[in-house]
Amino acid sequence: MNALWSVDDFSSDEEEDGGSNKDKYDTGRRVFTFVIDVDETMFDNNGKFMIMSLMAIRNILMKCVRESKTDIVGVVLFNTKDVNSNTNFEHITNYIPVGDLNAEKILKLEKLIEQGQLDDLKKFSCDPTLAASLANKSIIKNTLWHCQSLRDKVNMKVCHHCIVLFTPQDSPKEDYKLVLQQANDMGTNKKSSLTVIGLGEFQYGPFYKDVLVRANNMRNEDWTEPGPFNRVEAIVDNMNVYRNPVRCFRRLKLSLGDGVELAMSAYNITKGKTSLFPSSSLVSSEDNERVESSTMLQTRGTGEILLKNEVSYYTKVQGTFLDN
Repeated sequence: MNALWSVDDFSSDEEEDGGSNKDKYDTGRRVFTFVIDVDETMFDNNGKFMIMSLMAIRNILMKCVRESKTDIVGVVLFNTKDVNSNTNFEHITNYIPVGDLNAEKILKLEKLIEQGQLDDLKKFSCDPTLAASLANKSIIKNTLWHCQSLRDKVNMKVCHHCIVLFTPQDSPKEDYKLVLQQANDMGTNKKSSLTVIGLGEFQYGPFYKDVLVRANNMRNEDWTEPGPFNRVEAIVDNMNVYRNPVRCFRRLKLSLGDGVELAMSAYNITKGKTSLFPSSSLVSSEDNERVESSTMLQTRGTGEILLKNEVSYYTKVQGTFLDN
């Protein structure tokens, strides 16, 4: 079973040096959204995968979050049989509503882990026929969209949002260009900023190394590979070895593939852009060709989202004379 992480891309070097990113982090609240796949394979072998997911969540909360009294957490289930939930999507369920971290949330996880009472989660699992039909739907994409909508509903300043995804699938895949195009359309229709993540190929070994190096406050050159990390318990065990692990997860660099990096770049460009009027256009400073723009997402005419390093090549121009 694998755990995929998505974190706002704060530079650890600037953070260590007390740079502006750290100042920004210290002035807002963090949101942790834990996303669990309730596919029936998660409950095989007496629910071992599900229990390890819950243990990993508990480990994060107890060792990385409890020092802060302002963190906001929630648990979302996907691949559920729920089609009438309080979300905007079918087969996605809010299991623990997003809110302040408190004893009630931790005790709810403890009860599931220590007493093995997984029936409360298993009741959301699909039967094999329904599960097979969901394989052709973009459940992961919709789930991540839903997580971002939960973050946007937090009525306090949020400086950091971390999405943690637990799934028995080794390589979740999405056509990230298609995802971004759909995200562009949805963003235009809903007129709200968003983070949409299209999952591509993902190398677990380097990622787990980055987790443990930072968690154990080590230098990369001091790292010794203890073995393959293809199970969540390997992360949990290694996190528990050290008595004083740092709160490393907010410092992890975003590295879930091109789709994620592209989506996050687009979101970082447009985050904070809330004005709906007047509409604007982008024009290439090199050939003066018009580049289509929505009120929330900046894209080329092909629907491709502009990256950070491309923005400098374009000049924002207001008005309709560009059509000439």
